[in-house]
Amino acid sequence: MTQISVEDFKGGWTLYSKLFDPNKTIGKGTTNAYTVALTFGEPLKKETLRDVSGSEHTNNIGVKGLYFNAVMEAIVEIDYKAQSVRFGIFLDRRAAQDAGNGRYVAFLPELNIGNAWGALNNYVFAPGAGVFSDNNYEWLWFSVSKDFSTLKYLYEGSGQKTSKGGHYICGISCVKATSQDSSSLTVGTTTGYDVIYQANYNNVGSQGMYFTRN
Repeated sequence: MTQISVEDFKGGWTLYSKLFDPNKTIGKGTTNAYTVALTFGEPLKKETLRDVSGSEHTNNIGVKGLYFNAVMEAIVEIDYKAQSVRFGIFLDRRAAQDAGNGRYVAFLPELNIGNAWGALNNYVFAPGAGVFSDNNYEWLWFSVSKDFSTLKYLYEGSGQKTSKGGHYICGISCVKATSQDSSSLTVGTTTGYDVIYQANYNNVGSQGMYFTRN
């Protein structure tokens, strides 16, 4: 464990998920078994923030390739004493970011009132301010394999609740805005998103969504 560092997680990875791309923004359309090559590199800000329990976390990874030039922040936390590693993606509604060519986006949680796939009206695809977190950000935590080559999130039957406690997180929603101001982000329950990466690879809930090292 003393040999591993945050730098070891940087490089090429592939995300496995179900894809919703209704407008063919990224040219794919809805795809049950979708894979996309990503780059784990430097974060945008290296921000240190507190979660709902008061624990501090510092984003130290930037994930590029989900939505044009936008970077989704993430974190690798290594506890050498406990010999453990965990990985989280940072879902942030405080502002949108410039994705290039006049596009603005925020990476937000796709929400469901339970931890099972169900009726469409159980979902919130483009959550508004304060819906999932009072501070409008959330880390979604993934398990890390023993060889550090697979990072996995399972929603069906387990899943992570939001800080507000009213929903479970079932995917990553790329929500459009017209500027970097959060007030310009689209809001909707069954609408409002542009692209979703859902924790349901190949339409199989037990697959969840996961990153593998290239």
